[in-house]
Amino acid sequence: QEPPFRSPLIPANSSASAACQLLHANGGCGVMFETEGDIMVNTWDSDYGDYKTIVLKAPHHEPIKMTRVKDRLYIQIPQPRLGICMTGTGEMMRKFFQYQEQGLCNRFFYYGLSSKMEWDSPFQEVQPLERHYEKLGQVVLDIYHQMKQLGNRSIQFMLTESQKREFNQFFSDLLADQRILSGDEFSSFVYRMGLNAVRIAMTLALLRRYDEYKGERLLFLDNEQALICSDTDFRIMMTMVNVLVNHSMKAFATFGKCSYRSSHPQVARMNAQERLLFEALDEEFTSGQVEEKAQELGMNVSTVQRYLSNYIKKYEVAVLVKNGLCRKVNVPQ
Repeated sequence: QEPPFRSPLIPANSSASAACQLLHANGGCGVMFETEGDIMVNTWDSDYGDYKTIVLKAPHHEPIKMTRVKDRLYIQIPQPRLGICMTGTGEMMRKFFQYQEQGLCNRFFYYGLSSKMEWDSPFQEVQPLERHYEKLGQVVLDIYHQMKQLGNRSIQFMLTESQKREFNQFFSDLLADQRILSGDEFSSFVYRMGLNAVRIAMTLALLRRYDEYKGERLLFLDNEQALICSDTDFRIMMTMVNVLVNHSMKAFATFGKCSYRSSHPQVARMNAQERLLFEALDEEFTSGQVEEKAQELGMNVSTVQRYLSNYIKKYEVAVLVKNGLCRKVNVPQ
């Protein structure tokens, strides 16, 4: 009997059944790494490549079942663990997350990078990235083997009482604030961000434990049953979460108003940066407010005046009321 093909890397350009088979053959674990997000978008738009069910269930390790009569295929993955990392533009994100109600968009972290208008010399002597990541990979592999030695034994990850209070207060305030600013649509981000915050802290604590022992002993002694989060790792996690929340809000502003975009053809003609800035502006706005909002969104202020001119002359979605004051026109809210 031909053995199943095993690979931890699952191509984004895969059929639903192929992705499920690879995940199953690798013990329920897999990684999708795609530098061109449009490849995944185009695959999902096809009849054979719609593996949204896998992506929706994997973050919570919910069981995945698949059967195909034609191929006599039946697959059951009791606890899937799938990581996805991809890069793309705002337009790609809008295509990928067409329907917020599916809950797909809030299963991801977001981090936006602004263009750096500087020239970096390509002749610097640096360590090849392959060698750098190979060293990191050896560390992760060693941690993996040590954790496998635990067998069926469980180690409970715990926060201190003061950390729990701060954690609960932070996310309670965040949820209340976002309901006021964005309505209930952003609340699902907050709930899953809380879950992922604990996962980040857990990972940091395990890496710190490994770094402290440096192979001199096993990660966990025979009588150890818990791993307590240090205040240092808790602070790092909360700092990371603060950054991720801000970037998620910016991403949400980019793809979270699909009905707005589709209801006005002139807005649909704008590029991603123009649309993001325009939707962030109030009904009436000054040129100074446009520059302030652009800075908040991490945009290059030098291009903002061109955007403002396009709103008035090219797209005709704003008019100049008086010197320095503009108003949106005929744009559904």
